[in-house]
Amino acid sequence: MAQKQTMKITKDNFVWRKLDKIQASRIIIMDIFQVFELHDDGSESLITSLNDLHKVFDRGGEVAIEVGFLQEDNSLPEVFKQETNCKGSLELGNGCGNCEGCIRELNYKPITNLTDKL
Repeated sequence: MAQKQTMKITKDNFVWRKLDKIQASRIIIMDIFQVFELHDDGSESLITSLNDLHKVFDRGGEVAIEVGFLQEDNSLPEVFKQETNCKGSLELGNGCGNCEGCIRELNYKPITNLTDKL
C-alpha cells in the first residue's frame, strides 16, 4: 500500500503539512496552529471553526498547516538547520525555549510529531 503524502509544496515553493480530519480538529480545538484549506489554484483560506473545517472535509477539500518556504537550494527553511544552543529538549521538559534549537523544536516538531500522534 502506498504511503499517504503528508507534505505539499506549492508553485511558489511554500511547504504545507497536510492534515486529516482528526488532526485538524484537534489542532483547532487546542489552538496550536492556524489551519488552512488549500485550493487548486494555489491559494488558501483560513479555517476558523470546527463547523467550517467539517464543511471543507465534506466537500473533499485539502487541509494543512504552514511549514514555510523552501530555500533557494530547495532545502528546508534555515530554522530547521540551526544548531542547538542549549543541551535540553522541550519535549523532555528541560529546554530553555529561547535558543535556536528550542525554537526549531517549537516550530518543527509539533508539525511532524504532534500531528502524527493525533
